Amino acid sequence: MEKNMVKEWTGNVNTLNYGHLCTVEGVSMKLLVERADAVYLHVKGERFTLEHTPHLEQDMDEWSIELTGQFHNEEYLVEVVRGEAVEFSIDPWAKSTNTNSQKGVFINMEETNPIGWDSYQATTQEDAILYEAHVRDFTSHPAFDSQEVGAFNRFGDDSANGIQHLKELGITHIHLLPIFDFTSVDDTNVEGTYNWGYDPFLFNAPEGSYSSDSTIGSTRIEELKKMIQTLHDNDIAVVMDVVYNHTSHERKNPLHVFFPTHAYRMYANGEWGNGSGCGNELKTEHPVIRAFIVESLLYWQKEFHIDGFRFDLMSLYDTETMVAIEEALREHNPNVILYGEPWTGGVSALYLEKQFGKGHQWDTRIALFNDEFRNGMKGDNDGYERGLIAGNEYHQLAVLRGMLGSIQYNEWIGGFAKDPIQSINYVSAHDNLCLFDKIEKSCPDFAYTDRVRLNKFAISLLLTSQGIPFLAQGTEFLHNKKGHHNSYNAGDDINQIDWERKKDNESVVGFTRDLIRFRKDQTALRMGNANDVRKRTALVYNEHKLLGVSFCGAEEGDYENILVVHNFNDFNHNVTLPDGEWLLIGYDGEMDLAGMEWVKGSFQLPYYSTCILAKL
Repeated sequence: MEKNMVKEWTGNVNTLNYGHLCTVEGVSMKLLVERADAVYLHVKGERFTLEHTPHLEQDMDEWSIELTGQFHNEEYLVEVVRGEAVEFSIDPWAKSTNTNSQKGVFINMEETNPIGWDSYQATTQEDAILYEAHVRDFTSHPAFDSQEVGAFNRFGDDSANGIQHLKELGITHIHLLPIFDFTSVDDTNVEGTYNWGYDPFLFNAPEGSYSSDSTIGSTRIEELKKMIQTLHDNDIAVVMDVVYNHTSHERKNPLHVFFPTHAYRMYANGEWGNGSGCGNELKTEHPVIRAFIVESLLYWQKEFHIDGFRFDLMSLYDTETMVAIEEALREHNPNVILYGEPWTGGVSALYLEKQFGKGHQWDTRIALFNDEFRNGMKGDNDGYERGLIAGNEYHQLAVLRGMLGSIQYNEWIGGFAKDPIQSINYVSAHDNLCLFDKIEKSCPDFAYTDRVRLNKFAISLLLTSQGIPFLAQGTEFLHNKKGHHNSYNAGDDINQIDWERKKDNESVVGFTRDLIRFRKDQTALRMGNANDVRKRTALVYNEHKLLGVSFCGAEEGDYENILVVHNFNDFNHNVTLPDGEWLLIGYDGEMDLAGMEWVKGSFQLPYYSTCILAKL
């Protein structure tokens, strides 16, 4: 798989237009503040007055100061005065904090860089195979087998089960649930508090509860960088889950302190917008907030070598902002992968036509989660409805669209995507029931072995379809959450990955691993644009509960033809194969990349499963 170098970055140049720059000589700070009368910096027990530069636009002024001396890991607060109102806050651009984000911490970023931190690599978008994980869930079970302290350190321990497992599977990108600073986990009581982290407080500081020592501001940065470096050393790119759509502690959040009328959207009646379902939504369309988001993403990309970003509730972002994000990030890394949820969490205060939802991505390379394909495969997210993998023929057209990348394939098969790289194909994620829980809930009358069969069936659909496949943590060894559909704060007992299940379900792990290897070996299964899909595919079977597509190879090492057939019936089904001899590679939930046997003519498809055949 071809890799491309991105522009080198050596650190400790202030990629943020505002915030602080700390060196061995001292610290400089420049802040943008809406309509303040005075701004002070509190550090080392002293109060320093920031110099005022009348500005600019949008009722904004710049405030700045330079101090000499040693400030690395020194705690600070900013005091903002507006008339009689005085507020103490961390600045929104803070790079780290003390325990539980009570104060900001000055950081000499150059001192946080691991050895060999000058450059990094990323794969092309059509080659991506995404794997979603929560840093704590992935590492907290005793069978993870790491002696490291701190979740970042444990995740980056390549002698433990995690990275070894990811390498064995062959995934290209690890998608990490929020690793920025959030408020719901107590740094002083990590074991007694739990949360996924979709409650951001500071967007540019790593989360303290994942550090081995939250009292030292630089530690979390050093450990996160080392974790990312280890993943890169193992040929795994890193995607960061970002939540610029809302904040926690909105009225005490630094963005509100610094920009009290510009940071958040309001409904026409003056109430706070709540398209996030969390009590507020950021005003991404405001020039100051748009610039803040773009600069923040560039900071993570350049300073932490993040390879891609997943946007929570992406329809809460206005289209102009998303286009600006892509333009800025691709300038530094043309292969940066960007994707998100094309929906909101409620009724937004942003006009519908401005929301970045399905259709608005058309002229970009930003990808969207394909919820139609997801529901087509498994049925509704949390209920009893069955999907096509369990024989519900109502969803057949939705699944067929997804198999072809949700592009406009012909007159009657068409979806939202201009190109297949705009479709994130998934059957489950951290939200809602995980796949095996959903199968058990919707198919209680199935034998256990047939529920396992359906899990394999869903994985085979994902990994043989055009578009970008996405696997939620543990799907490949039947991870369950004991039926919890919204486990964001349910604790380790419900959420953590039980690594013993991998040993118990090696057949599913091996099946997933071999499917990934097959996909990576064959360009026909990962085409980047719609014209290639239309030219190099043919719909061979489209019958009741039976779908089959052939894919033509185009490069050296490709098979001349690959035939992928999905049987959604509860019985074995006989078909007549296209002319010639076919090498059977996948059959009845098993894979053999060298081939099982040669077949031709009449052929029996096992129930609820995928068959993969190839022609040399």
